[in-house]
Amino acid sequence: MTQLVRFMQSDRPCLVIILTLTLSCLLSAGWAFAGEVELTMVSHEGEAEAAGRFYVRIRVANHGAVPVRPCDTSVDQIPETESCLAVAYRKDKRPPRLSFSRVEVVRPIRESILPGEVVEANLPIPTSRSTGKYLVYVYLVTGEGGQLLWREFPLTLNIKRAASDVSRRILVTRGLLALYVLGTIGMIWWVCRTPRAGRTA
Repeated sequence: MTQLVRFMQSDRPCLVIILTLTLSCLLSAGWAFAGEVELTMVSHEGEAEAAGRFYVRIRVANHGAVPVRPCDTSVDQIPETESCLAVAYRKDKRPPRLSFSRVEVVRPIRESILPGEVVEANLPIPTSRSTGKYLVYVYLVTGEGGQLLWREFPLTLNIKRAASDVSRRILVTRGLLALYVLGTIGMIWWVCRTPRAGRTA
């Protein structure tokens, strides 16, 4: 231990060179992207109405030197020189694999975030029509160094009965749908039962 201290005191320039080379190797291997995009969940609601939506508050901080853009969710790969972010969710159960094609992607932030900028946004997620416990898996995805980092946040909400106006709209919609189906069936029955006109001579 004493020899190490003496080495650090006597060969400080050498130590600086070693640390610089080590840091350069880590940066070239992709470690530089580890802290450039900070995507965190600030808060979320614990209760919501049925057939509605609840909101998750997220914060994005760009600590890097390049703008952070929304990820291209049509693919699961990004260029090594770019940084991006995405937010997604899946209801009831985890996806079989972490892929944008297996989750519902939402875009609360549609513009690039400049270096040093911090942005907050609300993430709307629809709720179920039934009351009771509701499980949603929220995914905060950051793309850095050519790789996508998925962070999972399981959220359990208490879904309560919808407000009277919402329930009324649901009943009206179902009633109109039932009338449409019955009308279509009646029209088909009438066409089938109506005798065809005989051919003219």
